[in-house]
Amino acid sequence: KPLCLDPTFGSAGIDAIVVANSDNATFASRGIAERPDGRLVVVGKAGGDGLVVGLTESGARDPGFGSAGVVTFDAGGSDDEAMAVAVVADGELAIGGSTDTNGAAIVARVGSAGIDTSWGGLGFYRVSTAGGAGAFNGVLVDGAGRVAAGGQSVNPPRGFDLTAAWFTAAGALDASFVNGGEQLVDLHGADEFGLLAATDAAGNYYLVGQTYVPPFTGAIVRLASNGALDSTFAGAGSVAYSAGTGDTRFYDLALD
Repeated sequence: KPLCLDPTFGSAGIDAIVVANSDNATFASRGIAERPDGRLVVVGKAGGDGLVVGLTESGARDPGFGSAGVVTFDAGGSDDEAMAVAVVADGELAIGGSTDTNGAAIVARVGSAGIDTSWGGLGFYRVSTAGGAGAFNGVLVDGAGRVAAGGQSVNPPRGFDLTAAWFTAAGALDASFVNGGEQLVDLHGADEFGLLAATDAAGNYYLVGQTYVPPFTGAIVRLASNGALDSTFAGAGSVAYSAGTGDTRFYDLALD
């Protein structure tokens, strides 16, 4: 059966979300997740804070989420942004994003009442980078409530490296993973950008994005279950793929 707009969702299958002070261009391109009961959450940015909007299965604002369906959170900066969301088994949300405080990538925990300050003592964890402009663009949650996040961060003097970090259920970096819970991946000595996209049945993690060779070339990185580069994947733990002339960039990955 051909895919078509669902007339039971929003207005003729389209839900236009308007939040005061939101950055519409940013909000439109960020994360979405479905809760087990069919309710949705979407994330973005509003007035310099991270933004989370709860929706019912039909696309209406979820009255049981935040204030009239909206939660904003401040991760300590004047320019915070939510970029990715995953649902935790207890019903809370793991949010990946960024803040301009020390150019940090952030992971936050948000519940229906707002940011969960019991997680990590603040409700969020900042992973600062020396040169600023770090961001977690993808998050995953395992059955034990541990959070994995991935994106990019500045690693002078090379520029941006692909970055992954792992957190305990309580909100601290998980020292059972390589390098105390943080992994930086440099492929060609220049810029890499991307996100943590998937984990497989063996516990491996996949970062996808782009690496500057030049031009930008699509990149897939596999990390073993402890966060180290998996040398059994393509011989070096990574694959670079170009679709032809010009830039090639990967934005997501699915496993069969």
